[in-house]
Amino acid sequence: MTIGQTLKTYRLHAGMTQKEMAGGIVTQSFYSKVENDKRGIDADLLIKLLTAHHFDVVSFFSRLSNQSKNQYNSYYEIESEITFAKNTKNLAKLKEIETKLNQKDNDLPSWLKFRLELAYAWVTHSNDHISTELKAKVKSLIVGEDWDHMSFYFLSQELS
Repeated sequence: MTIGQTLKTYRLHAGMTQKEMAGGIVTQSFYSKVENDKRGIDADLLIKLLTAHHFDVVSFFSRLSNQSKNQYNSYYEIESEITFAKNTKNLAKLKEIETKLNQKDNDLPSWLKFRLELAYAWVTHSNDHISTELKAKVKSLIVGEDWDHMSFYFLSQELS
């Protein structure tokens, strides 16, 4: 993942537009070029952008340096789209993502399917889209003690 791609995923997670992300620190045009990897950005400006939006600078650079080590990175962009659709309460976008995911292989990680189900629940204020599998998983996590790194990450993202 490039700096531009990582900025985009952070922006989408925060539910911001490019103009909001540029935040008067850089122009929207400049920011767009950085995000689309058509222009570089110096470290000072990058850090100003990250800190202006309360993004952890160390985590940002850690994400860049650990790309090949993290099996979840290939799905991070889809996760960002789900989060953005949830934050903007865009049911049509969630349906579009669901269609796209259904066209992919059945090798999708369960956590990504669960993210989509939870986003539907958040937007519709209903558990109609929550599968029996997810309900059982949530119950086992709450009742049991099988918490791992992904469990805490998943919970923290849903509570934010």
